[in-house]
Amino acid sequence: MAVAVSARPHPGTDRSAVHAELGAVRWGPVAGAGAGAVALALLDLTVWSGGPGSLLTWLSAALTGAAAALALDRPAAAVTDAAPYPSGRRLAARLLVAAGGGACWAAYAALVVGGRPPGVPVSWGAVTTAGLGLLLLAPAVAVLLAGPDNPEPGSLAGSLGVLVVVGLMTVPLPRDLDPFDVSGMGSDATLVWGAVV
Repeated sequence: MAVAVSARPHPGTDRSAVHAELGAVRWGPVAGAGAGAVALALLDLTVWSGGPGSLLTWLSAALTGAAAALALDRPAAAVTDAAPYPSGRRLAARLLVAAGGGACWAAYAALVVGGRPPGVPVSWGAVTTAGLGLLLLAPAVAVLLAGPDNPEPGSLAGSLGVLVVVGLMTVPLPRDLDPFDVSGMGSDATLVWGAVV
């Protein structure tokens, strides 16, 4: 007598995949980069407030992206790869860190906009879009650099994200483009960051 076997995975399989992947994340470096981002955000909002679009604002976004990139490192790839989960599900589980960072960034952007000096035009959507562009840059680079010979690209990808911010803040761009013009959703900078996101 033939027994029908369901091709549908058990409902707990997805949760097991997420727990296995998140359990394999080295949380120390992730937490360190995240704490750095929070410290810069607090300094930006209180002690060294440079107004919307200050260097501290964007460095905070880059460090949040570095934390997300570090969460993609797979130092125990040989062990976690033995688990019966598709690679797409593994990546999605680790990208939950980037999603959490994005939610925190949106809340921080609201505080930045709320604390703007009187008469300074600042758009929450523009701050959020630029920050998300920076935040997603490092994980995207980490995914591109990852491979069997490079299971831990997060440090390099995160460092590149920080260098991008410093470069954009210090090197003049053609046509006097301000890469962090957050005055409105229609600004050239916001359109560029929107394309990145």
